[in-house]
Amino acid sequence: MGLTTFKKKDALPNIDIDTTPFVDEGDGGVWTFRQPRSPDLLVSARRRASLKAAHPAWSDEMRSQVLLLSSCYVRKEGEAAGVNLDNAMADVADSNMGLFFHIMKEFGTAYTLDLSAKEAGED
Repeated sequence: MGLTTFKKKDALPNIDIDTTPFVDEGDGGVWTFRQPRSPDLLVSARRRASLKAAHPAWSDEMRSQVLLLSSCYVRKEGEAAGVNLDNAMADVADSNMGLFFHIMKEFGTAYTLDLSAKEAGED
């Protein structure tokens, strides 16, 4: 198979993550995330710099996780479109690490990305 005969794989379905166990009563709900695409993994320098300015003590890896999750978050109908999702996800990471790590775990389980080299002929 060459590049000209490459067959595109179907995207994995969205995942729903229950936030209820990690927030105050009445504040919980289900947040939906979609499978990451290549641009979600290679975030713009502007977004990286903005998050670094707001959270200079965080490692690059931590900021990358926040940016990936905010990129893949699926807004609910009626949810404010003007809200910056990078900042919103950073607020979750700052104020509720249990919830943030729960989201990372569920997201990572659903959308594991294996960047290791595969043997010829494998999918």
